[in-house]
Amino acid sequence: MSEPTPPPATQPVERAPLDVAAVIVGGVFFVLSFVLPYWGATGLITGTVNAWHDWDFLAMVLLLAATVLLAVRVFAAENLPDVSFGYRWLAAGIGAVGFVIFLIRTLTLPSANDQLGDSIGVRWGGWVDVILYAAFVVLTVLAAREAEGNSPWPTRPAST
Repeated sequence: MSEPTPPPATQPVERAPLDVAAVIVGGVFFVLSFVLPYWGATGLITGTVNAWHDWDFLAMVLLLAATVLLAVRVFAAENLPDVSFGYRWLAAGIGAVGFVIFLIRTLTLPSANDQLGDSIGVRWGGWVDVILYAAFVVLTVLAAREAEGNSPWPTRPAST
């Protein structure tokens, strides 16, 4: 009687530090986006809103999708199907589109001040959100360039 053959060895999952850092930044930003004062008013009427309103909602959903995709790529890559492009590049693209929407909306929110000290506009938490979103996109692009090269698609040799 022969001994059973062991299952084929699986490829070790690449967990680049930049991938993990991008997932951490995306997760921290996601949580903080609910509690930081993004935009608000002070004066006769005082209040703030978080980053989940208006067009920023779409940008935050794109951040969440990119973070989840990258987290699956980092922690459960064997569950992703083989594709002709890099998942890191896909996450970077989704994150970049969301960041552009987020940045445009942040810069175009109404703001005003008067002589009595009343003001409306982006609060300190809004600028922290912009920095964290930018850091997520930069880390994701750097992780993609490090692990998958400069192009999202495999390069073909030049024909002669």
